[in-house]
Amino acid sequence: MKVAIVHLSVFIFISFKTHGQMASNQYELEMDQLLLNTNPEYYQKLKNILLEYQNILISEGILRNTTFKEMTALLNSNVDIPETSFDLAAKLSELKDDISEILISIEASKITQDFYNTKTSKDYVFHQKITKRVQNGIELNRSFIAHCLLKVYDENDYELPLTQLKFLRFLHPKTDLISYVYLGPPNTD
Repeated sequence: MKVAIVHLSVFIFISFKTHGQMASNQYELEMDQLLLNTNPEYYQKLKNILLEYQNILISEGILRNTTFKEMTALLNSNVDIPETSFDLAAKLSELKDDISEILISIEASKITQDFYNTKTSKDYVFHQKITKRVQNGIELNRSFIAHCLLKVYDENDYELPLTQLKFLRFLHPKTDLISYVYLGPPNTD
């Protein structure tokens, strides 16, 4: 019991100490822990896929290393990422059944209810930035999405596989980055 309390205290301290920006990544941390605890095999496979893709980007001279700093430089450069021999979408589709079961679980619903809101979730803030642009009738482009990714997420967030996945899905030419756009309440028109 004492170990669990110390672990929780350290976890909370680190969360508040390192993520005290406009929003925290508590939602992302909780979902990461859910994935790790619910299906460690899936979690490891996801990390391996992400690392494999990053290593291919390094071998092809697109990235120099796997750090957030290097990812930031790449996204800020507005360079079109050429197709590689690696098919990220196909690799991820091999994991889709495992992730689907986890993300529709009661535990995931509770995490979403507790942490996914305008005041605490970086993921929510990211999707809201995109929503505002769409609501204002401004076309989305890769430069704007890259800007949003870099503005919302930081180096600590990038350590989490689900956040890293957002960046790498965005980079990969054959894989879609999925964004949720808030449309507002139904209109009676």
